[in-house]
Amino acid sequence: MSDEEATSSVFDHVRDVVEGDAELTLEQVADEADVPAQVLREAFAAMNWDARPGYDERDVAYARALRRILDLYPLDVVVRNLRTRYRGMTTIVVSDLGTVRDRVIAPALEGGADTTGLAVRLGETAGELLPLITGQLAEDYRHILVGLLGSDAVSQGAQLQAREVDLAVGFVDLVEFTKLSRKIDPAGLDRLLGRFEELVTEAVDRIADTLLAKFVGDAAMVVGSDPLQVARVLLHLVDDRQQLTETPRHAGLAYGRVLVREGDFYGQVPNLASRLTDHAKPWSILAADELADRLEDHFELSSVPPTHLHGIGEHRPYRVRSSSEVS
Repeated sequence: MSDEEATSSVFDHVRDVVEGDAELTLEQVADEADVPAQVLREAFAAMNWDARPGYDERDVAYARALRRILDLYPLDVVVRNLRTRYRGMTTIVVSDLGTVRDRVIAPALEGGADTTGLAVRLGETAGELLPLITGQLAEDYRHILVGLLGSDAVSQGAQLQAREVDLAVGFVDLVEFTKLSRKIDPAGLDRLLGRFEELVTEAVDRIADTLLAKFVGDAAMVVGSDPLQVARVLLHLVDDRQQLTETPRHAGLAYGRVLVREGDFYGQVPNLASRLTDHAKPWSILAADELADRLEDHFELSSVPPTHLHGIGEHRPYRVRSSSEVS
């Protein structure tokens, strides 16, 4: 049996333990929870649950909570939020499974552990940990909610008059990541991306009123109501050459009207920030020319030759440097 087959076998057993005796149909869950079956099917489909072979009392409890939420919001809003939640939760679970694979399963198999015995032990552990982890997730949600409610970027995005708000959007990514990914093995690539994500998270945590919107492969999007604050985050990431020394970063910054939708940010401003990032040299930041007046009293700006940005057109950005860089 290959390592891949052995790992799959272990995960199959853990899934069986975690899933338990799922003997109810979706229609039975709907009936017990007093939710129309079609409504429940649509909600479960948003979480990719509608094709499961069976359900249990945990699903009934979930459906009852869903019924109460539907008293507050229309179905289309609930479904949209569930889809967003599914994407976020999938990232968390994939990360956790990768940790189990690398830190528990792989070393045990290399040490000659019996696959069946390992699967049983992991299954028992998973059954014990699941309620603890789900309880922690509830507290994580509460703490994150409290923190984000104090974020200026989030409060602007929640304004009642529109979902389009003025925000600064910055991107930072790893230079020539595609070429780099051909040179190192998947495990090394995973460590590299993990460290990059830590650096970005730490930089955002250092600067008030900035929000880490998302990671997209080797890139991160940072938003905020104040371009100065987002610029400080980006500068921290490109100025620090002591971390990931062999992996240069570059960044782009723009400001203007942004559409806030399902926890993400859309429009010409994010597109411009992304294109500027692509054109920035290693260890540097390019800012949209419209930001010159806002940035010039706080950072060193130098103009760069006009460039054609794909999907944007002709643009004359500025390179942004912190005062410590200037001799």
